[in-house]
Amino acid sequence: MLNQPDLNTLSKNDQINHFLLIRRFDLRTTRSGSDFLSTELGDKTASLNANVWEGFTEVAARGKVGDVVKVAGTIEEYQGSLQIRVSSIRLAKSSDEVSSKDFLPQSKRNLKEMKDEFNKRINNNSNKYLNTLLTQIFNSERLELFCTAPAGKSWHHAYIHGLIEHTLEIIKICELMCEFHQELNKDLLIAGAMLHDIGKLGIPHDLLNKPAPLTEEETQHMQRHAEVGYKICLPLKKVLGPALDVIRHHHEKLDGSGYPDGLRGDKITTEARIMAVTDMFDALISDRPYREGLTKEQVIDILRQEVRDGKLDRDVVEHLVEIVT
Repeated sequence: MLNQPDLNTLSKNDQINHFLLIRRFDLRTTRSGSDFLSTELGDKTASLNANVWEGFTEVAARGKVGDVVKVAGTIEEYQGSLQIRVSSIRLAKSSDEVSSKDFLPQSKRNLKEMKDEFNKRINNNSNKYLNTLLTQIFNSERLELFCTAPAGKSWHHAYIHGLIEHTLEIIKICELMCEFHQELNKDLLIAGAMLHDIGKLGIPHDLLNKPAPLTEEETQHMQRHAEVGYKICLPLKKVLGPALDVIRHHHEKLDGSGYPDGLRGDKITTEARIMAVTDMFDALISDRPYREGLTKEQVIDILRQEVRDGKLDRDVVEHLVEIVT
């Protein structure tokens, strides 16, 4: 465990002697022809820009985004923002006993409590076949993977344990949605909520945890989690039924602009419409590692604009508004 002050506790003129994660990394040249290293360095709490003017040969040659560096310097202010004036920088060594995982944010919720709540949700399912199936899917090994994963790179719950936290929030809302949609099978909708992001277990963790913006290709790879989850669960179609639609189509939009199939209008089931709205609400209201989530009012405005744009189901959005206000 790192024993160093968090970056977000430091002020102008504070000295640092920290291990930090490279989040951005560019070798640039001044107008006079001198090379310098332009970086963004961070820990779990904050990221700061840092220009390195000398002593960066090894880092420039061998370093990359996601590497850990040992940095000495001073916190200074430039154009109203804090940055690091670097006096020395080197790549972390094995003897330092530090890795990039030490810099990944974690959920603020207690993991054991979330596991207990998740297992209770499985046990409360009144369909004995679904109960057995979910218990098998979320065996101890797979549940551990599920608990470790972030919900999604930079979109929402982008921290360790984020996936189970996000899923539990989705389950709560879907349960209340059933009061407005009593024609739906509650057990199957809850099962779909539990499994809607199961495909993210098929996404490499280094991509989920990448401490830098995704490329267009990487974004497309991330979006395939809906298809991956569907394929994982397809052999269980007889038991899961409409829960499979939730898994595959929870990112579809009524105007055909969603993914993976670009479905339009009535082609999208009520269950998938509910999941699309619920998933979007929880994604927007959740905190990012370095930014607070939007307010409830802001999220509601966005959802209603999506309705006006023909993307989300009006009734489902208004039912959600009743639930959360």
